[in-house]
Amino acid sequence: MSSPPIRANRRTDSNDPDAIIPAPNVTVHAAASALQTMVNTGHPVEHYRLAVATGLPDADAEGLRTFKGRHYVEMADGGFVQVSKDSPSSLWRAGLASESKPSGPLMLHDPESGRWHALEFSPPSTFALSVTRLQAFRTPLDFSHSSRDSDGLYRHDGKLYAVIDNQSYQVLHDHDASTPLAEVMRIVRPEDPVAADVDNIYSATRPGRSEPVVFDADQGWQGIVVGGAGGMQRGSADQPASPGLRERLNAAVNRLRTPQSRLRKLYPSLDSEQIRTLLRTQGDDVPSFLTRLENEYKTLKLELATWLKTSELAGGATNPSVERAAQEIKRCWKRQTGTTLQLDLGDAGIVPLSADFSHVRTLHLQAVAWSEGGENFLGGFTALERLKINASALARPPANLAQMPALKELDLRANHIELSDQTASELASLSQLEKLDLSDNPLGKAPDFSGMLELKSVVLRNAQLDDWPTGLQHQLAMESLDLRNNRLREIPQTVISPASDQLLAIANINRITLIEGNPFASGYWRRLEIYWQRVTAEYPALDHQRTHRCIPD
Repeated sequence: MSSPPIRANRRTDSNDPDAIIPAPNVTVHAAASALQTMVNTGHPVEHYRLAVATGLPDADAEGLRTFKGRHYVEMADGGFVQVSKDSPSSLWRAGLASESKPSGPLMLHDPESGRWHALEFSPPSTFALSVTRLQAFRTPLDFSHSSRDSDGLYRHDGKLYAVIDNQSYQVLHDHDASTPLAEVMRIVRPEDPVAADVDNIYSATRPGRSEPVVFDADQGWQGIVVGGAGGMQRGSADQPASPGLRERLNAAVNRLRTPQSRLRKLYPSLDSEQIRTLLRTQGDDVPSFLTRLENEYKTLKLELATWLKTSELAGGATNPSVERAAQEIKRCWKRQTGTTLQLDLGDAGIVPLSADFSHVRTLHLQAVAWSEGGENFLGGFTALERLKINASALARPPANLAQMPALKELDLRANHIELSDQTASELASLSQLEKLDLSDNPLGKAPDFSGMLELKSVVLRNAQLDDWPTGLQHQLAMESLDLRNNRLREIPQTVISPASDQLLAIANINRITLIEGNPFASGYWRRLEIYWQRVTAEYPALDHQRTHRCIPD
């Protein structure tokens, strides 16, 4: 978000002679939204109940009973209402036989019971907030030189803030208490555990005081009574709504929200301009685009919950490494980690995820108990430019590297990789690579570098190499070659006694090659010294660049 910088940690009391006058409380006047018009009806569902419902046929697969071209549905208590399709929401709405356009509440079908429930909302109960009530929640941040976003909130260091009566307060989204008519936020104390959520989502299970608030177009920020989920009727004790209906209810609520609101809930770190830009790129496909994202995130959360369950420690304790990784994966999906994802699994396994992480450019995995699940996990990262998998007991390079055409840097340090002819050939085919690190692996052999002409850095330190790597003479862009601590006993004649037309090219590689820690024979250095004397005789400028590289201890 491009705005003047936030003057954080500036107190605004009278003792500060340089205090900046805080921004006034923002009041936005707006007409009733299409959402409010859609869900607010003149009468409750009881007004539309049929007095007599005999002779209706059985319900079809959608739960509709069609008689003489009209549609009827059975409610949870056994009563019936007539319904018609509501054009704005594409949902069914209760109506009277005398109406050409239905005027009743929206209706939702519960596929588990076959019954229908009215989507009714009661007006939220709000009250004015007093200075005394909010005293304990104040923060010292001064937002007087920063612009609020379109949702009335300020963003600073990944946190959300509301300004009320010239004071700033940290707030969290309370999705459980929110309805389409009331987007409930929770004012929290920054020092409490509840305030630390990386997604800025309120959780009642985390310790800490809070105050539920909503933003009113006319009154500004108001306190709200949140018992019963903010007034939404989601079932009663004698007629509870099933989990299936609750999901349909949530889906219906999403369809009633604005596209901007739905996308901001998924990507809370994006500012208004980023939200608008992303929606514009979808053209006429915005509704289905948002539905796909919502379903994808829902599935991701279920997959991560299953992973947490299957990774539990002895006694049913949650694995802290897996828990941290699951949170970081959700933050990454929500675009809160930029284009980078770093996970340290503490030697736990990782599972495949169906979500799309094609926005990620850098992936760093540390201490993963590698298995087929790890291979499948990589399948969601199709646009990687940098991949690091360190200390993860890999026995071979990942099989799907060829499906990462943008990959420039590959770091597989400290694994158990032994290269076969096939896996060495697979690495050699990654012609776009610029950096390759296979150090601290029992490779046994190196890939042929002949076709990898973009290479700038190759690290093969401590890789149990007996033979000098091939294809290096073709590397014109090479800046560093590390062959230290291997089992090399000699250097090929093509390297230390090349033909005259190859002398300069080979010298440019040799001067950036490290070979310390190899078991060269005593006196082998003399052959290298003769080689460098030849090079400097023909190319004197290279003498000062050699700096003891490609010279054994």
